[in-house]
Amino acid sequence: MATATATRVGVTTAEEVNPVSGSARLAPGELKLMVKAILDAEPGEEFTATAISHLLQGRSIGAIQNNLARLAKEERAVQTCDRPRRYRSAKHTA
Repeated sequence: MATATATRVGVTTAEEVNPVSGSARLAPGELKLMVKAILDAEPGEEFTATAISHLLQGRSIGAIQNNLARLAKEERAVQTCDRPRRYRSAKHTA
């Protein structure tokens, strides 16, 4: 028996909206991709979680920080400063 699966594209239900921020819920791993895209768009620029949260309005600073730490652990980003924690893309060559 085949089972049908639905994709999230174009579907917004009350369950898929964050009740606090009002923004759409993201699929697993989607925030990490968004954070990585911001870093890669400006490979020489350093970003804090706060700066990225301003670009991704409605997203948790803590969740962004967790994703930045994961990207650094995976060597897809580099932590350039401890206080405040700043990150840049691992694609930066200088």
